[in-house]
Amino acid sequence: MERVSQQSPDMVILDLQLPDGLGVGIIQPMKRLVPSLRIAVLTIHSQSGYRRICQELGSDWFFDKATEFDALLEVIRQQAASAAGQPDC
Repeated sequence: MERVSQQSPDMVILDLQLPDGLGVGIIQPMKRLVPSLRIAVLTIHSQSGYRRICQELGSDWFFDKATEFDALLEVIRQQAASAAGQPDC
């Protein structure tokens, strides 16, 4: 949270399993700090309930580590190109 506040990033990749507990609890606070922040959740907790909760709290994407890692990489590429003012690859 401190880094989000200080650096105002364009995108954050959030793992739901954090040392302090589930990362789902910081989605809304991060969005409040930086309303334009795009949040990609990457997790082994791929049950539809987690996906729905994360989307309701404001995450932009939700990826299963086991099966959707390539999709996350594509989103990162697209966001980097967009931030650099380039067309999507």
